[in-house]
Amino acid sequence: MGPDPNSEYTDDTQHADCGAPPTTSDQDQSSKWTAHHGINPYSNDWSVPLSFALSSQHPEHIVLINRLCHQYLPEYLPERREYREFGAYPRRELRIIILHLYLLWCRDERLFTAIHMATDRAYSLKRYRYMNGQYPKIVRNLADKGLVDLVPGYRDRTTGEGRTTRIRPTDKLRQLFLTARPFEQTIRRERQETIIINNRDGERQDYKDTAKIIKARKAVDAVNDVLALHHVGLMNQTADAVYQRFWVKERSRFETRCVSTTQANKFMTRVFNNRQLTLGGRYYGHWPGQIERELRPYIGIDGSYTVEWDYSSLHPAMLYAQIGLEIRDDPYIIETDVVGLHSKDQQVVGWGRKASKITLLSAINAPDRDSAVLGAKSKIRKDTGINYSAEDIAICLGLAIARERVLDNKSDTRIL
Repeated sequence: MGPDPNSEYTDDTQHADCGAPPTTSDQDQSSKWTAHHGINPYSNDWSVPLSFALSSQHPEHIVLINRLCHQYLPEYLPERREYREFGAYPRRELRIIILHLYLLWCRDERLFTAIHMATDRAYSLKRYRYMNGQYPKIVRNLADKGLVDLVPGYRDRTTGEGRTTRIRPTDKLRQLFLTARPFEQTIRRERQETIIINNRDGERQDYKDTAKIIKARKAVDAVNDVLALHHVGLMNQTADAVYQRFWVKERSRFETRCVSTTQANKFMTRVFNNRQLTLGGRYYGHWPGQIERELRPYIGIDGSYTVEWDYSSLHPAMLYAQIGLEIRDDPYIIETDVVGLHSKDQQVVGWGRKASKITLLSAINAPDRDSAVLGAKSKIRKDTGINYSAEDIAICLGLAIARERVLDNKSDTRIL
């Protein structure tokens, strides 16, 4: 499974900070900072987008913030006149930035926090008010006081792509972290908008509530209320994070990303692709949905192991059930002489059950056969590393539909 596509945990760093100085190439910037830090801070492997809704009521957190302000940032103390002039509760934004830096430091001190420094782009949507334009000011202030290393965002002149700004605690801030007793397990997410609506380009959109949206939000809120009452963790390890490989579509490659398994990373949202809520609607946010299959048997709730039920051939079985029939044979086994090439060693590989399963599931969810074939071709290559031609995939799809006549019933399925 892939990463969460909302702004909390999706790397939405394909876009550069607005107003960032143009550079000659992406490679130049990456090489420069890799040489300085020993790792590439622009890489998804070593950065996590800032979570804007973190909170902690632990006294140690309050002590840490007060100690930070008294020593380095007196302008953020409530009694100071400058604090009142900032507006929009700057102490809250400061707490969130420090919480995120502290959380990553506890997880892996090499990790960077990615944050937009352009107020007109990232912080303007009224629907998502937990973001506001104070963050860039505070980040610059932290950098000026030597509390964070700041790797500036940039835009590549040749490609138009770029990266957002990255920050990481300096030794000065790390020393403050060391003075605090551990409180990372007390960090939670504040209540925030749970219905996310994107446009065709995947960018968040403002919207007005409708009866359908309100109903959908209540359902998500009910899930979050239950999650808040229970501790969800991995029973086979004590670390608060795991490293997972994800396929990054924009770069056509696998990358390793750090997935937090703390209680701060279990807030659920639903992401739709239109205001009518007819496109999308998948749930995102809870870390069990971001880890690999091999780790799922070790998920525990309140110290007890969980069981994951596996339903064989679930989607075809549901199609059979719609017309009152019971599935008997394995619908994913197709006899064919179609072959493909493995991308690593160019070895000839036959048509297997996994390829059949991907093709059938793509067909069930596709609007037409051509879309199903193209979708199956891409996913087979991503999941197995095997390249089949679109023509051969179309042949196998035809064989599957001919074999399972129920799948060709257009009134009951979406396979064409």
